[in-house]
Amino acid sequence: MENYLKLYAFCIPVRGKDRSLICDLQRCNMKFIPNSMLDLIEKISCSPIDDVVKCYGNNNRETVFSYIYFLLDNNLAFYTCEPSAFPELDLSYLSSQHISSAVIEYNGGGFDLYGLIDQLDDLICAYVELRVELTDIFSLPDLHNVLNRLDQTTTRSVILAIKYSDLISLGDLYSLTTTFKKLEAVVWYSCPDFIHSEQNSVRVMNKSINELESSDRNKYIVDVDYFTEALKYNPYYNKKVCINSEGEVKNCLHHKKSFGHVGVNPLEQIISSREFQKLWYASHDRIIGVMDLETRYNIIIMDDLIDLGDGTFEINKTGSSNKSIIAISHTNNLIYENDIH
Repeated sequence: MENYLKLYAFCIPVRGKDRSLICDLQRCNMKFIPNSMLDLIEKISCSPIDDVVKCYGNNNRETVFSYIYFLLDNNLAFYTCEPSAFPELDLSYLSSQHISSAVIEYNGGGFDLYGLIDQLDDLICAYVELRVELTDIFSLPDLHNVLNRLDQTTTRSVILAIKYSDLISLGDLYSLTTTFKKLEAVVWYSCPDFIHSEQNSVRVMNKSINELESSDRNKYIVDVDYFTEALKYNPYYNKKVCINSEGEVKNCLHHKKSFGHVGVNPLEQIISSREFQKLWYASHDRIIGVMDLETRYNIIIMDDLIDLGDGTFEINKTGSSNKSIIAISHTNNLIYENDIH
C-alpha cells in the first residue's frame, strides 16, 4: 500500500508572504517553516510520498526528506496508508452570545449602570471590564452593590480597573476579590511607587489606564477558539461593546464615533446595526499589512482601522492605539516569538 504523510488535525498550516507557520492548536505551540515546506505539505497530503519525491527530482531529494523528518520529529505529522480516514479539523466558529465582552467606564453619573448591567445580561455578555473612579457620588459601598449585581448575572467574569485614591485601600481590594465570585482580577492604576500587591488577583500599576499595553506583534495567542474566530472575524472588535462615562456606545472607548446613548437607545438595537458591527467583520485576512503575515490568526490587532470601502481595512497609523485589559485576559495560551524554536 502507498504511504502518505498527513499533518495532525490540530496542526494548521498558514502561508505568509515571506514564510509559513504550522500552528499546533492542541499543544499550544508554533513552528515557523519556509514556504517551500508548505508547498511540499500541500502536495504530500493528497499524493503518495514516493510520487511527490519523484516529482521533485533527485536534486531535491535530500531537501524533501529533511522536510519530512522535520515534520515527523516535531510530532506535526504521521505516516498513513489511508489519509481519508483522518478528516480535517472543523474550523467553524460558533458563539451563543449577542455580546461577548463589554468595557464600561463609570464615575457615578452619565447613565443608569444597573440598567446597563441588566441589558448586558439579556445579551448574554460573558466578560465585563469595569473601569471606575471612586468619588463622593460613587463610593466603595456603591461599588460593592455593582459587583453584587454582576454576580447575579450570566456574566462569567469581571475585571475591575480602579484608579488610585484615598477612598480605597489595598486591603479593600483584596476583600473584593474574595467577596465577589465573578471578580477575576483587579487592576489598581496610577498608584504611588511604594504600593505593592502580594496577591496575583490584584495588580498594582504605577501607570495610568492609557498606558496599558497595546498591540504587540511579537505576542502570539495559540488557542482554538481565538484561531477559528480570527478566520472570519476581528477578535478584538467582534461582539464587543464599549460604554464611556457619558453613556455613549462605541466599538472602542478611544474612538470618536458614537452609535447612541444607553439612556436613550436600547443596547440591543444599537449593537444590531450594520454600522456598529462593521469592525466585527474586519478579519485579519482583510487588513492591509496583516493579511500577508503567517501569524495573522495568532495576533491581536487593537489599532484603529480605516474602512477602505472595498472590503479591506488599513491600520490608522496616525490614530492612537487602543488599549484593553480584557482583550487577551481570558486565554493563557500566550507565547512570544523568542520562545518559538
